[in-house]
Amino acid sequence: SLIEAMDGHLKVESREGLGSCFSLELPGYKELRSASSRAEVVKSQPGQTGYGSYDLLYIEDNRSNIALLEAIVAMRPELSLRVALNAREGRAQLAQKAPDLLLLDLHLPDEDGQRILEDLRRARVDFPVLIVSADVTPARLLELETLGMDGFISKPIQVKELLSRIDHLVASPRLELKVG
Repeated sequence: SLIEAMDGHLKVESREGLGSCFSLELPGYKELRSASSRAEVVKSQPGQTGYGSYDLLYIEDNRSNIALLEAIVAMRPELSLRVALNAREGRAQLAQKAPDLLLLDLHLPDEDGQRILEDLRRARVDFPVLIVSADVTPARLLELETLGMDGFISKPIQVKELLSRIDHLVASPRLELKVG
């Protein structure tokens, strides 16, 4: 069902005594690879993108989701990606350096990502938080909106939607409240 949700196809060829061959076709993968190759050309010519440089932190424990996000970010030379494999690592990286955008999974092995969002908003951080999760029930989304998430991307990740959200969130000016 995950493959179908990504508009892909899985084929199986089996020969008795020889074994089986599985082939997976993901239409967006060819686009992702060719765009990634084009990004390498742009990277070798600095100063032509017209963008600043943006630091993204992705807190995610699933290595295939991380690999996909790394491939997507590679399409944009102005983006750099740091990864934390659990909440503890993520909190340590956040304490070391605030990102321009936090991409946050909700289901982490050591803590619910929602608690990280709650703590960040309680601390009044000024960077946006984009939730990346398959947990898309209306009640959950409403709760996350109330807590102050800046956006939500459902899994399986749609490349164009993710890049559009990233562009919007890192380019949007943040409001600052000045007292006195």
